[in-house]
Amino acid sequence: MDAIPVDARRLSEVERQRIHLEVASPRVLKTGNGISPVGWKIEPKPGLFERRILGPVFACQLLLRQAIAAVLFVLILAWGRLVSCLVQVPSVFKTEFQFLVVLSAVAAHLRR
Repeated sequence: MDAIPVDARRLSEVERQRIHLEVASPRVLKTGNGISPVGWKIEPKPGLFERRILGPVFACQLLLRQAIAAVLFVLILAWGRLVSCLVQVPSVFKTEFQFLVVLSAVAAHLRR
């Protein structure tokens, strides 16, 4: 099957008949990869990730950035809740000593 170059928006009657003729008479397709040497080569410039040392470092930094951000967000959220709990807790205790005992127990638990 030969290539039939046409402008598909404006087919002439001759082009239309040639297409119908090619479709009506099927032939065996040529085998091969269809690549013919042209004598020139186009290579893209190496990007940031293809650099020998900086590429892996940058890739790891991009992968770990989301994990670090998530951990920091959770720590900030937990710290805010802990502080808000500690601010509200003293009204529950009758003495300041009870509050300090509970606060030291919480601190000891957090150190583990």
